[in-house]
Amino acid sequence: MAKNRKKKKQSRIKNVILTIIEIVCICVAAFAGYKIYDAWRQNKKADETFNQLSEQVVSTASPEPSSSAPAGRVIDWNALLGINDHAAAWIYQEGTGIDYPVVYAPDNDYYLRRDINQNYSVWGVPFIDCRNSHDFTDKNTVIYGHSGTNTTQMFSTLDSYRDQSYYDQHKEFDLYTPTVHYKLYPIAGYETTAQDAYVMTEFGSDDQFMQYVNDFISKSMFTSQQTIQSTDQTVLLSTCQFHQNDGRFALLCKLVNITDPEGAKLNSD
Repeated sequence: MAKNRKKKKQSRIKNVILTIIEIVCICVAAFAGYKIYDAWRQNKKADETFNQLSEQVVSTASPEPSSSAPAGRVIDWNALLGINDHAAAWIYQEGTGIDYPVVYAPDNDYYLRRDINQNYSVWGVPFIDCRNSHDFTDKNTVIYGHSGTNTTQMFSTLDSYRDQSYYDQHKEFDLYTPTVHYKLYPIAGYETTAQDAYVMTEFGSDDQFMQYVNDFISKSMFTSQQTIQSTDQTVLLSTCQFHQNDGRFALLCKLVNITDPEGAKLNSD
């Protein structure tokens, strides 16, 4: 009898342990499911916000036959600045998911988790480094944007510049400000980490600037057709990458003003 009671007790304990394990597994699965759903919900909300913004402020236009200006996107700056007066530019790259406003703020944290309406968003808004002037008059202007895996949202596609073939098909960006239409021509890009001193916004001399550029080129994961001189300006696009801990992908681009030489601004009414 004692032996039977012992077996029954052991069986009850075993059943309790199995039940606890099942409950833990169900809770873990439920939590994982919630996290997946929450990520999907936040991604969808961010997409809806930017899509709605694009419908409000972005259109396309073809130039007059007599104009030397290329076709381009038209940004309604009155509308955009009415939504958020921190708006400084709009960045666009054909054939990718990059089609976003660029903002500025007194610090580099404010727009990490705020959307264009300044509400919480896990994707934030691309923003200019607070050490830069927001009118792209600096030697090197830095723009940060979030990145994610298995998505084209925000700056996620920049990581594709690890491959030469991607560069060969994506050799330029459009950057619009209230007064100027720029082109960004990728010069060099490579994987690094947040601890690396790859961000510079000021240079003591032209030689220091060229040393910075040449260092990028020496580390680049693709070969650019662009050349650059000490008199040029650059824009650095920086985003996260997930091939290493606290990783970053840094894409250095040559900044070229292509505003209609006759004075017609391609991106203003």
